[in-house]
Amino acid sequence: MGQVPITYEAYSIGDIIHYKNSDWYVIKNSSTTEDYITLMKAQILTYEELGNNYALSNNENKYDKMAYYWSDTCHDNHYTYGTQKYESYISSGCNGHNDYDGSKVKEMLETRYLPTLEVSNLKEINGYKIRLITRDELTNDLGCQLAGNVTNVYYSAGPSTPAFVYNQKYWTMTNGDNGVWAFGWNDRWMDEISVYNDYGVRPVINLLKSAIE
Repeated sequence: MGQVPITYEAYSIGDIIHYKNSDWYVIKNSSTTEDYITLMKAQILTYEELGNNYALSNNENKYDKMAYYWSDTCHDNHYTYGTQKYESYISSGCNGHNDYDGSKVKEMLETRYLPTLEVSNLKEINGYKIRLITRDELTNDLGCQLAGNVTNVYYSAGPSTPAFVYNQKYWTMTNGDNGVWAFGWNDRWMDEISVYNDYGVRPVINLLKSAIE
């Protein structure tokens, strides 16, 4: 007799999983043959979770958001970027820094936030155990629709898009011509945003089903 195949619990988009003191939403349907689920954090990371080397602040205010990338030649002057305060706006060095693998967000997720999640419970898929959501996932899996035109391309939450997708303002990992696609512009819309801007971070992880309590 052949070995009986292992079966797992099936999960659907929108299911909520509680893991490491946080709620996470299932963002891809997962069948009984798959040993993991793909989750997006229900809430953007807080200032404390981002850490004071990455989160934005302004005088006495601390924000639950960060820039995708910043440097001495790519920043605004409305915030302190981590521990770096700039006195003037400059964007001459922003071009070419909208790739996720070179972003400050990826650096923060993998060096600061990932160690808090018990890495052995996560599965590496396409090179990542933790990342951001992609524009393709938002359109192909979560119902977002092209809403712009040839000269002003953007996307909007569609009739089938779950509310958890558009209830916050956050970065994706998909770059555009010069910026990065981010959700939350005008509430339900996703647009291409300059990398030094202020958006939230909603991690995406691949959690092994064996780690679900």
